[in-house]
This record gives sequence, C-alpha cells and structure tokens, in this order.
Amino acid sequence: AGLLGQAAGVMRDVTSAHVSLQVDGTLSPLPVRSADGVVARGGEAKATAVIALGGLSVTYQIVEIGGTTYLKGPTGGFSGVSTASIYDVSLLLDPDRGVASLLGQATGGVTQAQERVAGVDTYRLTASVPTAVVQGLANLAAGQDRVTATLWIAVSGGHLIQASIPLKIEGSTKVTTVTAQLSDFNAPVDITAPVDATASPSP
Repeated sequence: AGLLGQAAGVMRDVTSAHVSLQVDGTLSPLPVRSADGVVARGGEAKATAVIALGGLSVTYQIVEIGGTTYLKGPTGGFSGVSTASIYDVSLLLDPDRGVASLLGQATGGVTQAQERVAGVDTYRLTASVPTAVVQGLANLAAGQDRVTATLWIAVSGGHLIQASIPLKIEGSTKVTTVTAQLSDFNAPVDITAPVDATASPSP
C-alpha cells in the first residue's frame, strides 16, 4: 500500500513521458499491436503505432494536439479526426483519470520481487486496479470494472516504470494483455500539428 500510494503521488506530478505499448492478443475496436511515442498532459501526443488491418500489420504515424488526432498511414498525408471519437492517449497522464488514478485506487497490493526493467531497479507488485484507463482502447467483456495487474515501481523515485494489464475483450475467448512501459519523465515535449493535414481521416 505504501509503494502504491507513493507511486500515485509521483505520477500525479508527471507532465510528460515516453510510452511504449505492447499488446499480446486482440483489441477491439482499435486493433493496436504496439505503439511507441511521447505523451504530454494537456492533450498532446506523438507516436508510431502498428495496427492490424485485414490480417496485415500497418504502421501509422499519430499526432494528437488541441482535441484533434492526425493519422498518417503507409501512403498519403496526415488526416485529422476529433480525439473524442477515438482513444485519447494523453489521458494516461491526467492526474484524475490516468495512471496516477489507477495507482491511487489500487487495492490488495502484494510486493513480489525486485527486478530491473529498462535499466531501472523496480519493485514488482500485483494489485487490483480499475480498468477505466483503458476504456475506449478496447470493448471489455462484462464484469471487468477491476482486474489484477502487475506493476513495476521504481525503487528510487517511485515512478511507475511498467504496467501489465490482462483484459477479456468482448467477443474473444482469450485474454489480451496490454503492457505499457514508461520513461523520460517530464522531458521537454514539442508537438505541433502537421502542416499538410486534411480535415477527415482515412480509416
């Protein structure tokens, strides 16, 4: 409980981070397999994402700023859509709805071991956490307001370094695990809208 409370307080003050996302299994409606980029509190993000489309892995460039998400596929330029209509990546750092809230509402925490993750000494914990932070990223099967996640919290500094969250997706019989790794906390972020973007995105 002490580690979780400390991490919640530390992450509440984080204004930017590098985030790497890996998906083991199927997500719906956003069939993301992986993503890597920077996120800033206040509605800004820039990332590269691999999305499963028609049995193929397609790489997209993503820029989120000012309530608009711009997408660029393998061909063509950027096109924009309201961020509210898809997953808002910047919510990860929202102190009331993102990872800080997830940690603050975690219960039943058990410290399992010390491990080194991405060059950082961490404590590995399991805890029951709310799934609100992934709402919009996936259509969850019923009865998953909370799940048991594995969390890695830095020994020094108390930042959340990694989180692994198992989910049951509506219509799927297999468990999907979403793993997020965070680093470069509070580094300067300069994200601007693509100058050649069109008004509506291609699917």
